[in-house]
Amino acid sequence: MNYKTVLFAIIFISGCATTEPINEIPMYGNLPKSQELIGYDQKFIYDVVKQFGSRDSACKVHIHLGNYYLGLGDPNIAIKRFNQAWLLDSTNADVYWGFAYSLEKKDRYKEAIPMFEKAIHYAPDNYKIWIGYAVCYSLIADKEGNKSKKEEFFKKSELLFEKTEKMNDKSGDLYFGWAQKWHKQGNEEKANVYLQKAKDLGFQR
Repeated sequence: MNYKTVLFAIIFISGCATTEPINEIPMYGNLPKSQELIGYDQKFIYDVVKQFGSRDSACKVHIHLGNYYLGLGDPNIAIKRFNQAWLLDSTNADVYWGFAYSLEKKDRYKEAIPMFEKAIHYAPDNYKIWIGYAVCYSLIADKEGNKSKKEEFFKKSELLFEKTEKMNDKSGDLYFGWAQKWHKQGNEEKANVYLQKAKDLGFQR
């Protein structure tokens, strides 16, 4: 057995049992590890700190790798890299931000919410995380079949966009995400208003 040994864990998603490799679950699912795996983790930390000079530097490298694989459209490998970053620094907001986007890529929007909340806990002034948080609620709302819950999620998204605007009203990304929310709600008039705001601020998709 080596560090890349795949262990499978039973987790529950939307009430259904799903089998996933433990290293493809954010924070390894907070599941208990054998002494053998703990030993592999310790060796990994020792090796990368030696290679990159510090835990902080090694963490940033693995966050970069996670984002690289997200860009390639492979959220599972991305989560593996973010998990390694998490081993190095569990207080780094970018780790949880990475988990959140990885889960979004897998259409697991509700699972992404607590990851955004953890990211915000460690970086409460990072308006970009707040944008992602607001967008995620709009994605949840868009997929929700229950009318009252759909309205509730859209309202939550709207409040988060309003809060984020108070933090930074010069972000094209903010207004583009807001425009997408209004588009999902079927309000094209407002969607166009916010899209124009995004363009005025230099947003390019």
